[in-house]
Amino acid sequence: MLLVCRQAIDEETRQESETAPGEEKVVVCRLCSNVVTRPAHQTTVDSAFSHTFANPHGHVFEIGCFTRAEGCVSVSRPSSEFTWFPGYSWEIGACSVCGAHIGWKFSRINPPPSSPGLFYGLILDKLIFP
Repeated sequence: MLLVCRQAIDEETRQESETAPGEEKVVVCRLCSNVVTRPAHQTTVDSAFSHTFANPHGHVFEIGCFTRAEGCVSVSRPSSEFTWFPGYSWEIGACSVCGAHIGWKFSRINPPPSSPGLFYGLILDKLIFP
């Protein structure tokens, strides 16, 4: 009788193990694996990295804030209606490769000087972190 054992590795562990030592870690689109941003670009807005909001249609989103998101492109005009961050307009953000909605780009209209001029609110469950 031959007994074969397999080690189960979850997706996050596998992703991390695929990053070579010294290689910069990246955050990728869950649908197409396009590089969206990097953990080094995480930032706090209103004293927190992650926020949970509902849009006017009742859809709830948990977003994380990033100073840069090279794999996220704006696909709408700026709007300040129903903004989650007072003093900021928002634009819908999509993955630059597959076009999936992955968050929003927020631009400063008139916030306090200590606030960032621009940041991305990315939907956390649409991303894979290292």
